[in-house]
Amino acid sequence: MEDNKLNEYNLKEEENDNNLKEEEEIEEEEIEEKKKEIKEESKKEEEKKNEILNEEIIEKTDEELDKIEDEKYTKEINKFTKSNSLKSKLLNLNLFREKIFKLKNKELSKESEKIRIKYEKKYFDIYLKISEIISSNNSLNYNNLINEDDYNKYEINKEENSEIKPIENFWLISLENSCFFEINEKDKEVLKYLKFIQIDISEEGTLKIIFYFNENNYFSNNTLSKIYYVNNDKNGKVYKTDYDIINWKDENLNPTKKKKIVKVKKGKKILTKEKKIEVDSFFDIFIKNKTNLENDDGEYYFFKDEFFPNLLEYFMNFKDDTERSSYDNYV
Repeated sequence: MEDNKLNEYNLKEEENDNNLKEEEEIEEEEIEEKKKEIKEESKKEEEKKNEILNEEIIEKTDEELDKIEDEKYTKEINKFTKSNSLKSKLLNLNLFREKIFKLKNKELSKESEKIRIKYEKKYFDIYLKISEIISSNNSLNYNNLINEDDYNKYEINKEENSEIKPIENFWLISLENSCFFEINEKDKEVLKYLKFIQIDISEEGTLKIIFYFNENNYFSNNTLSKIYYVNNDKNGKVYKTDYDIINWKDENLNPTKKKKIVKVKKGKKILTKEKKIEVDSFFDIFIKNKTNLENDDGEYYFFKDEFFPNLLEYFMNFKDDTERSSYDNYV
């Protein structure tokens, strides 16, 4: 009898110890979650401050910037000498320096910007044709661009090449090989429906990128677009973006979130519940609290200067000989 009581007591003590251990683990998890939330809030606040600072810099007029520059040189010249003669000489030198600066950095840069955008628009017309080749069935035929030597050189059978098919998963593979975006497993399933990307630039340098999707079970949008507005007088920095809201058909299919099972304490009981947490995703570029001007700036120059000019290299993964192309994973 005493042995039974002792066993019961030991079992109860062991159960209490286990419960206490679980409670401690839950408390540790809750503390970690709280730390993470505080860190995220702090990060968002910092990003918001930087955005406000960038906006303030962008909003300064040329006259205001000239005034700041003038005050700087006035202070430096007065500090450098008390001689009226030398001051006059330095002042004249500074006036000519300003003329050179205005010619080089304002008038010339504006003309250069106009020329650059003019040619970029021509590049984008070619990018459109490239996108059409990638995504077309038999509506377009570019075989006439290939000469007889090319057929022989690349061992292309003319008869078998009469039917033009889209390049399957081209955009998913190219984006994944670029390593610019965080692309998770759910993203890959969604991006298999991406059939076409169109890119355009305005005379002011505003970039619009449109992603065309086949009908799918993930969202109801046929297209997703994002517009990047830049200020060419301020080193071409992105100062604002507009983008579509994704209409997910089922939040469980949303690749920007995932389910996590967590333990919660309710009285003396320890229960489990399902919680949704945010994860890195390609589709973050369309989510307000996951975008900031620094990221937008990077995206703008990546799409314009890196991704589209090097589509073939990204698809075949020329850029890194140590890695095989993601194409091997989808064929």
